[in-house]
Formats: sequence, C-alpha cells, structure tokens
Amino acid sequence: MAKKVKSFRDKLEKAAREKHIKCPVCGRDKEFVKVIRAEKTPNGSYRYVEEMIAVCGCNEKEVFA
Repeated sequence: MAKKVKSFRDKLEKAAREKHIKCPVCGRDKEFVKVIRAEKTPNGSYRYVEEMIAVCGCNEKEVFA
C-alpha cells in the first residue's frame, strides 16, 4: 500500500491535538520542550542527544534548573 500524503495542515492539527495533555498530578497542560544534552562516549568524545520532554508544574524546576 502507498503511504498517505499529509498536508502541512494535517500535521498542525495532529500537533494541536497532542499538545493538550493534562498532568494527572497538578492538572496543568503539559508543554513539550526539546532538550539537548552532551553525553561522553567511551572513546572520550562527546555526542549530542536530542529529546522532547513534557514539562508541567510538577517537573518544571528539574528541567529548567
């Protein structure tokens, strides 16, 4: 089967649906933030790891500190 072609509008609608996730503890909407960390490899060089983290009132201080 062929892959369905998505328009930019479809992508924005999907992102808007996923964006409104409520935290069960504090009740605030979670915001997604891209975090880039530097990890040291066994060779001694560094590699950058990108990840998306959901931030709400519960873990806001740990992520931004």
